Amino acid sequence: MAAKEVFVVYDLGGAGRLVGVFSDAKRADAVRKVNAPYYRVIPCRLDEITKGAIDWLAAEKQTKKVASLEALQSGRKKRA
Repeated sequence: MAAKEVFVVYDLGGAGRLVGVFSDAKRADAVRKVNAPYYRVIPCRLDEITKGAIDWLAAEKQTKKVASLEALQSGRKKRA
């Protein structure tokens, strides 16, 4: 069974903050338009690390930790 896709609306202004998580892309986009210069919609799947997050990691140690978390998640999916 594929992971459910959700749409995260994130405020990039200031320190950044989560605005909301939506199951419908149109609703997420409507919320984004409230503050379009700063709000972004980030599509992702529940219980999965976004591939773009790996690019943000500064240290090899962090990259290895994320890889181990992904391996743990993959193991859980196979058992389900």
